[in-house]
Parts: sequence; structure tokens; C-alpha cells
Amino acid sequence: MTHGIICAPQPEAAKAGALMLQGGGNAFDATVACSITQGVLAPLMTEIGGTGNAVSMTHILGALSGVIVPNTGFILNGCMNIFDPRPNRSMSIAADKSYTSSMSPTLIFDDNKALIAIGAPGAAYIPQVIPQSIINLVDFSMTMTEATSAPRIAVTKNQIIEVSNRIPRFVSDEIKTMEYGLLRIHLSYTSAGMHGVKATVSSGEGGAGPGRNDVALCV
Repeated sequence: MTHGIICAPQPEAAKAGALMLQGGGNAFDATVACSITQGVLAPLMTEIGGTGNAVSMTHILGALSGVIVPNTGFILNGCMNIFDPRPNRSMSIAADKSYTSSMSPTLIFDDNKALIAIGAPGAAYIPQVIPQSIINLVDFSMTMTEATSAPRIAVTKNQIIEVSNRIPRFVSDEIKTMEYGLLRIHLSYTSAGMHGVKATVSSGEGGAGPGRNDVALCV
């Protein structure tokens, strides 16, 4: 019997969530167990429980401040530096403002049934690579492992297109003819750390991009 499937950036966090599912907990119980463990490491996870509950969560500092709350070990974020210290500007520091974020935890439904939970760490790369993985899953019928491991591109500053080293050069040569800048990354797996889970007819499947420590467990 399959209790569910969970994917997280750190093996220890995935195991904590898996143990909760094995013990009869649902996706939200597993999220709490995984989050407590993952919170010590790098808070991000996706999971679908055996009853169909699904969670995709990203929670991270965004930018380090270097300030640690005494006697806690908690580091405060440094996202105040995103704002403009000068008054009366669009990004001036003011009450009720929040900082911009690229966090994009995503759930995809088939009618009312959760089908896919997907997410990634990776700053500005996140909203670029999640759609690529979704296209691979939905339009090209890839498995979650194939979709999260597939070569990716990313558009950075000044219309420069970054390509992972597994993108064939005959493909990237076409980009050059379009007068875009081109940057070939020497890494095989780059542009954020994709991972996700997908419900199937029999049970479920998970995938974690091999460029990081992410792991997917089916229990």
C-alpha cells in the first residue's frame, strides 16, 4: 500500500516526512514533520499524501543579514536592502510593503484532484525553470525524474540566454543567429534545483534534480 510520496532538498527532511506518512499521517502532517527538519537546513518541499492532499512549500530567508537573534540561532533576513532608503519613491521603505520574491511553489490539478506538486530553490531562476518542467510533464509526457533532470535555459540580464552544458551546440548556435547573448554554463545541471511529485493511477512518482542533494521518497 502506498501512503504517499515526498520530495525535499535534504534526505533527512524527506525521511521525517516519509515516517509521518507511514505512521498514518496525511500530507499536512508530513509537511510539518518535514518542515521542522528542513527548516534547520533549507526549507522547501513538495508532497502528495495517499488521500490526495498535496503541498508545495518554499520558505527561505531570501537574503542573509548576518544578524542572529541572541540565544536562538535564528538568522534574520536582509531583504530590507531591496528597498530604496530615499523617501517618496516607488521602492521607498514604508509600512505595509513586502519585498519581491521569486518563490513559486506550484500545484496542478486535474479537475478537483491534485495531480502535481512542484517547486525549486534558485532565486530569479525559479519562475523560469518551473514552467519548463511543467511543459515537459504535461506536453511531452515525461516522468517527474525526466522533467526535473532535463536540460534547461534561463534568461538573465541584458537578454543573455544561459544554457546548461547538456544543451547541444547546434541548438545554442541557433540562438546566436537571433542576436541574443549566449552564456554556456559548464555544469550539466543548472538553473535552480527542480523537484516535484506526481500522482499516478497506481500510486505516485517523484523526481529531484541531480544537481543538488534533493531526494524523492515513495512510502
